[in-house]
Amino acid sequence: MFALRSLSLPAYDDDNVVPSMAIEVWSPGHLGIDGLEVALLVANAGYVDGIQASLLVNRTGRLEGIQAGFFNWADDVDGIQLAWGANVSNAGLMQVAFGANVAVGPSSLQLAGGANVADDVAFQVASVNVGDHADVQIGAVNVADRATLQIGLINVSETSDVPIGLINIMTEEPAYATGWITTRGMVVAGVLHGGKRLRYMYLVAGAPSTNSGPAVGGAGLGLSGHFDFSTWFIDVEAMGLQVANDVNKQSFLFSTHVIAGWQIASRFAVFAGPGLSTLWTTDADKLGLPPDGAASQLGDGTTPDRYAWLEFHAGVRF
Repeated sequence: MFALRSLSLPAYDDDNVVPSMAIEVWSPGHLGIDGLEVALLVANAGYVDGIQASLLVNRTGRLEGIQAGFFNWADDVDGIQLAWGANVSNAGLMQVAFGANVAVGPSSLQLAGGANVADDVAFQVASVNVGDHADVQIGAVNVADRATLQIGLINVSETSDVPIGLINIMTEEPAYATGWITTRGMVVAGVLHGGKRLRYMYLVAGAPSTNSGPAVGGAGLGLSGHFDFSTWFIDVEAMGLQVANDVNKQSFLFSTHVIAGWQIASRFAVFAGPGLSTLWTTDADKLGLPPDGAASQLGDGTTPDRYAWLEFHAGVRF
């Protein structure tokens, strides 16, 4: 059927349902659309099985298909909402907008240039994402009560398994003080904080003077992947430290560790494990850090010398 409002009324079947197509300026409010509803200004139907499109506002109770317009409003979405401005639904399968997406209930996928807001959401991508429970959030700012993966400049949540960002604020995840000593005599201490599985390390380090060189100091950052098994845990760590025995001669120390730990109490654990360290330096005495026999690759005068060695370390966390 075909209807063009202002020229003729929409043609309904016996149930006040448009069975194929309605082309209108302003919808009178159909019980349902089985097919296509196109309106210049406002499209309105109790349900849509097909496509509902307008330049301004689309409204339906249940959508199985596509809504396309400046502002889309549907109660339940089993399909796609496409908006220049904003999409609103109680529960949605897919929402895509240049402006904002809002889902009062659960949502599977939200993509927006501005902001996404949802209760339970599987996937959000926008400048700002807000969700109570989110599986994946990707944006400049991500906010959730609980999240599995957050990737952004700023991540805020009560708890997140893997927060990847410049600033990560996890209000229910504690910050730990940590420290260890290596078989080469370097002492490292710092703060460990982040999500359940991915944590960030802020470190300072020092080594006393030896026959092979003066005292060494340094500072740096690291990442720690955490896997817990009741009172035991395994962490995989990577860190980079700027180290020196002379402020005018800076060197870089990169280390990777695999540690096994025992959580003796809620705020106290001991750990130990092997590591691989690599020193990049132009210092002739190598800062006294690499052992004799360390694998080496000498620079050509314009590049630093590189040394790599295995070591063991043990420490505490509280």
